[in-house]
Amino acid sequence: MTRTRDELRQLIAGLDPAVGHQPAPGPAERAADLHRILGSGPPVRTPGIRPRRVLLLAAAAAVTVVVGAVLLPGTGPRAHAVTPAPLVVEPPADPGRSAADLLRDLAAVTEGLPEPSTDGLAEHLRMESWYLNSQVDRTGTVSAVIPGELDRWRFPDGSGYERKLVKEPVFSSAEDRQRWLSEGSPGWDMTPKTQRFGPGERDEGFDGPPPADAARFADWLRRGFDFAKEPFRAFAAATDAARTHVLLPRQRAWLLRALADTSGFTYDGMTTDRAGRRGHSVTLTDTSGLPARRTLVIDPADGRVLDREEMLVSDPGELNVRVPAVISYEVYLIAEHAAGPR
Repeated sequence: MTRTRDELRQLIAGLDPAVGHQPAPGPAERAADLHRILGSGPPVRTPGIRPRRVLLLAAAAAVTVVVGAVLLPGTGPRAHAVTPAPLVVEPPADPGRSAADLLRDLAAVTEGLPEPSTDGLAEHLRMESWYLNSQVDRTGTVSAVIPGELDRWRFPDGSGYERKLVKEPVFSSAEDRQRWLSEGSPGWDMTPKTQRFGPGERDEGFDGPPPADAARFADWLRRGFDFAKEPFRAFAAATDAARTHVLLPRQRAWLLRALADTSGFTYDGMTTDRAGRRGHSVTLTDTSGLPARRTLVIDPADGRVLDREEMLVSDPGELNVRVPAVISYEVYLIAEHAAGPR
């Protein structure tokens, strides 16, 4: 059990639980959604035993688009957690095109874009995500998919505030829901929250704002890690940057070149992300924890990271999912400089 817990912590290292500010759906809407998602078969019952539990956490998906895409994979002796369907990827026209070539081409396009004026403006970021939470004990695994939203403003002095909201969890059965409730509903607090933060906070380990110099930006992005030895750190840096800062075109180009210089990435082709946007799918197979395939969806027009996905490809550990199973995604909906409210 300890091995699985440690691996899950590695798998989601650096991921900030993302939640936001829209009101939760009412009971009738939740019941209709659950009926659509779980429409076949009775729940699988498990003994009502309540020994000590271990909480496992893995990120999952954007609520506004997943409700129609979530499925319950298969049937069997135990209920499996609801997980979103994988992205549909169109094979590239040139199957021999490498991720490095694609990323360098995107960097060249992005670097040629005009630099916007940001004087006196705040960074505004909005993200939607789902998190797969699993409780493991000797009777098995009970999972809940907990959707949420995050809206964040960061002002020129580095301070800011964020609004978070956790929404109604989705369970594979009414029995799972009851067992989750009986254990105190871990991770389930639907009270909207607004939090202020000071300069240097909410920075995901980055040292201040992204530098305007290429060499300093490279050091800032690495955060002391060696991407050559740990390629998944490059993936994490790209998504952490998308979650915490609004990068200018030249900074996005430097990030893309850093990914191009990191071994292990492959180019899959074009896809449509969870918010309906078209982008290039670039993936990294990571075995630092549970074997996972990590995907970035990148806008072909401006080099922005639109979507981040993680999918277990073989051993699910103690998680009650059928592989391949998407266990994590974040959708970056807004990344802009704007005159934010104080």
